Amino acid sequence: MKGIITADVVGSTQMDAEVRNALPEILNEIADSMRGITPLHLEMYRGDSFQIVVDNYEKAPFVAVLIRIGLMRNSCMANMSKLDARVSVGIGNVSYMADTIGKSDGEAFVLSGRAFDHLGKKRLVMVTSNELVNGELAVYESILDELLSDVTCARSRTIFAHLLNPELTMEKIGHLLGMSKQAVSQAYRATRVAIIDLVLKRIEYVLSNYLRK
Repeated sequence: MKGIITADVVGSTQMDAEVRNALPEILNEIADSMRGITPLHLEMYRGDSFQIVVDNYEKAPFVAVLIRIGLMRNSCMANMSKLDARVSVGIGNVSYMADTIGKSDGEAFVLSGRAFDHLGKKRLVMVTSNELVNGELAVYESILDELLSDVTCARSRTIFAHLLNPELTMEKIGHLLGMSKQAVSQAYRATRVAIIDLVLKRIEYVLSNYLRK
């Protein structure tokens, strides 16, 4: 099984041409930062849409969250308007991997694409072929979507660094970002990072232990 992420960048049609042209570089940089967590492959379409194949399927929701927070972080660093993405995660079998993601096929692609088409106002959805698992995921995706929507541009730098480096103390995260330990602690509380950690760990546990049964 693999995780397939289908996504597009929110509000891209209102962006300056310079910002739109920078999106591939921004997304590739975010993807590169996660390659130590799981092998993945990103492919862009039409400048603002993209798909990601995540080899370790149980990590796909984590990758989706990091993509959203990474976009927020990069827009803050570049003094842009806050970037975000609508993201659909499909987890299942892949019957055919071609030289490009767009030509590949299988259950995970179908699940991801179908869910993306029905996202509506939501910005995160996760789906598998197991309806019991989907019931749990629906709860977790709602929690994550609510929390991520409240993350400010400035605080996205802190949460992005924390999720990529969970072993680091607040003091070390602060040193990494040029912030005080107190500022990091305040950002953690404001973004409710402990809840995000808990939900992501639970999602990974559910996917790892219940999809194979």
